[in-house]
Amino acid sequence: MLTLSSGNLGGDSKTGAWNPMDFTLLVLKGCAETLAAPDIDWNIEMTPVDFASGMIVKMTQVSVLAILPLN
Repeated sequence: MLTLSSGNLGGDSKTGAWNPMDFTLLVLKGCAETLAAPDIDWNIEMTPVDFASGMIVKMTQVSVLAILPLN
């Protein structure tokens, strides 16, 4: 079994399409609209959803023998 973790997903890198109810998007929109930001120690990292989905497809198409170390 293979478990993949995508981390935080952002919008599409080409179109900017994003889930309109995504928490991170709502925080960013709120900051932009109010010209204010919360005073918190918070790093934001996001992976574009099209990049993450493309990598997941590629990783599921790789032979298990290609990724296992040969001893």
